[in-house]
Amino acid sequence: MIAHRKVEPPVTPRIVRTTPRQRLARLAVLLAGALLLLWAAYQYGRASPPDAPRRTAQAQTDDGGTQRNAELARENASLKARIAELEQGLSAARAALARARSTRGEPAARPGASTPATSPAAGQVTKAAPKPPSPAPASKPFQLEITNVRIDPAAKPGHYDLALTVRDAADTNARLAGTLWIAIDGLSGKTPTRLSFRQLSGDKRGHVKLAFSGHQPVRERISLPAGFTPRRLILEAKPYGDKYSGDARAVDWPTP
Repeated sequence: MIAHRKVEPPVTPRIVRTTPRQRLARLAVLLAGALLLLWAAYQYGRASPPDAPRRTAQAQTDDGGTQRNAELARENASLKARIAELEQGLSAARAALARARSTRGEPAARPGASTPATSPAAGQVTKAAPKPPSPAPASKPFQLEITNVRIDPAAKPGHYDLALTVRDAADTNARLAGTLWIAIDGLSGKTPTRLSFRQLSGDKRGHVKLAFSGHQPVRERISLPAGFTPRRLILEAKPYGDKYSGDARAVDWPTP
């Protein structure tokens, strides 16, 4: 007898689609849960005061401060007792010294009083001469100083080599800057005339720049116009700023 197998139809998966009403219901449930959480957080915040941790920390700080104040009070009392003991010891030492001097027949010296000296020749009591106060070291002025001025004739007639030094008179070794102005007074024929450095220098500069620490040597070649007789060299060093003051010199022109 032949058995026949029953053929079962295949199971096809079916996609269940939600309706708009179901989606709206899910959204309402989620919204209700969120509102419930917010309400619970609000009630918890109302039940616990916000300054509770601050009060606890403040109470701990107050306890620590009270403890520290008690320790300081004990230290203060201990120091006062120590000072009293030292004062008693000093008083006892002074009394013992006074008794020893009275035993030897010496007058007790007052605290802070100087002991008079006795002259061996006349037997008279004279006061010791006070020591003269030592003079305070004089402070050097903050000033530029023009030194070592030399005027030497050059090989070419009417040309001269000028050499000088501008130094810091206070010896501070600070970085200084300024200008050096040079002029020559003399006669053009019989007319008094002053020639500026612009008229004397070969490159028509108006002044010499200064920038140094300690001192700066200056070397310049000057030329005099024909018919001019020099009488006096005028120098003026001007520093930048208000801390230092300048220096001015008038040097007679050397005779040939």
